[in-house]
Amino acid sequence: MQVINHRLTGDNVDFVEATSYSRNSTMVPDSIIVHYTAGPSGSSTVRLFSSKDAKLSAHLVVAEDGKVTQMVPFNKVAYHAGTSEYDGRKSFNNFSIGIEISNPGYLTKNTKGTGYLTWWEANKDVPKPVAKEMIFEGIHRNAVTKNRFWYKYTDEQIQAVKDICEAIYAAYQIKYILGHEEIAPGRKADPGPAFPLDELRNEIFSKDVETLSEKLREAVTPKNAIKVGTIAAKLNFRAKPDANSDKLTDPIPQGTKVSILAEEGEWYKITYKIKGWVKRDTIIQDNSDAEEDANVGVDKLIMRADSKDTAALVINPLKKGDPLYTHDQLNNYILVTALVTGYVAKKFVTA
Repeated sequence: MQVINHRLTGDNVDFVEATSYSRNSTMVPDSIIVHYTAGPSGSSTVRLFSSKDAKLSAHLVVAEDGKVTQMVPFNKVAYHAGTSEYDGRKSFNNFSIGIEISNPGYLTKNTKGTGYLTWWEANKDVPKPVAKEMIFEGIHRNAVTKNRFWYKYTDEQIQAVKDICEAIYAAYQIKYILGHEEIAPGRKADPGPAFPLDELRNEIFSKDVETLSEKLREAVTPKNAIKVGTIAAKLNFRAKPDANSDKLTDPIPQGTKVSILAEEGEWYKITYKIKGWVKRDTIIQDNSDAEEDANVGVDKLIMRADSKDTAALVINPLKKGDPLYTHDQLNNYILVTALVTGYVAKKFVTA
């Protein structure tokens, strides 16, 4: 599987658009939330999410046989998490991809016979018990959830979710893979102990998945750099090789590593990595094979020190088309890195 233009591609992957999701805004996903549908089948969930009266949605639905149906593009907000909080962050709909796995969830004891029942069988006069091989006995991670018997996930579903998470992790800067039960404990119990959530995230996050963008973030040395230098004193960063030229940023701190592109008299032309916050609607996000994650989408882009309209500028405005590397998001702001080209006095750089 692979993510191309915010769509999952691969064998056994289909797309059916959900009725209810946020079409007019975009997000940069940094989390994956795993759910169970609590419904009888994957196809019934797809019909529900695509019905005219639907008020809920998720990005993906995984059927019993492992078939995957995408219903919302990954850069759009789907309505799957509800009231949610984890690690000090709230409202996970705004930055997460929701995966719904077709599974009934917890089971109840059959009071009209033997075995255990799904919720839709429990009220029937002659209920059909769940097959023994599909019953999982386990203690929920949340103490408030007392149920001990759960419907097993199929091997095909577990493998499909693993493949999905690998593809999403390779395409986006994913920080969390969480169960609905972890962002809404007590209110939600999915995916429950029958799903190997801990094993999944340990395997995904232990992989050395290094995209081109990640390489650039760690070693921001352009191919046209002639050498790398170290700033030997707090140093002004200017637009032109002239002491009277406009300053591009606050002075560069002593000890900062910079890429030297050229020598011009007493000046070095360098690139300097600047991190700051920009408004979400001022950038164009890119999920292609380009090294950058996004580009400036307006004539002049203001980058600020914090995710507030009143926060101080950290750099002179960037221009349309400049490449950006996205990191985090908060409210209507996204934290990005820009590589800025300018000039510093050669005598204060150890090359």
